Formats: sequence, structure tokens, C-alpha cells
Amino acid sequence: VTFPKILCNERARTSLTERVDEFYTDVKSSTTLTVTGKALLYLGSYTGLVNHHGLLEMGMTEQVQNEVIKEPVFIVSPPRTATTILHRTMSLDRRRFRSFDFSEMTAPLPNVVPRWDDEGRRQKWEEGEQFLRSYEF
Repeated sequence: VTFPKILCNERARTSLTERVDEFYTDVKSSTTLTVTGKALLYLGSYTGLVNHHGLLEMGMTEQVQNEVIKEPVFIVSPPRTATTILHRTMSLDRRRFRSFDFSEMTAPLPNVVPRWDDEGRRQKWEEGEQFLRSYEF
């Protein structure tokens, strides 16, 4: 697999497996970490790797590769100056602006429904609702 250079640097593209193996060995051989500490480190690193993979897969899709950013908007300001309100307001206009949902930032997954695809998002919501209703809680 060849990753576009914009997604990660040369070292990240060539030696991720080696670095993960080193991390695993370091954690496994640690004498200062408890079993719980080791489990939490493994869980956190696994989640990070899954998220990284999801971002790479999304970045390699044809839709993302061919997207043209005409007028990027950067929101930069001191804390407590309504930037969150501005961001949320702009994100409501799904045709002009692209922003990430919290779930897309914390757990990016390949093949997600684009934010501006209202019908596709509604269909995914209905699928999720049917799935949840199939279980008794």
C-alpha cells in the first residue's frame, strides 16, 4: 500500500510496524506499570491505530483525493470568544462548509455517509434504530 505524502511522513509510512513492535516490547517489559496500566496503554494505542487507519482509508478515497478546496476558512481566536458557536453555525450549512462531527474526530471510519448527504444520513439513522430495536435492553 502506498500512502499519499500529505497523509503522513516517510518514517510513518515505512516503519509503523517496527514502532508498534517496539512499543509493545517496552510496555510488556516494564517493571513500573501495573497490569491495569499495561491494559490501558494497549487499549489506548489500539484505538489510536484504528483511528489512524480509518483516517488513512478516508484520505485515500477518490472523493477526498479529487476534492478542491476553493476558499478555506480558519477560525483562530482567543478562548471564550464564541468560536464554538461560529463553528456550529457554519457547520449547519453542509453545502458550503465541511466540518467534522465529534464521532468523526474521535473514531473516524472508512465508508461513512458524507455530512451533506441528508438522505444517506437519515437512512443510516433508520438502520441504527432498527438494529437497536432488535435487542431487548
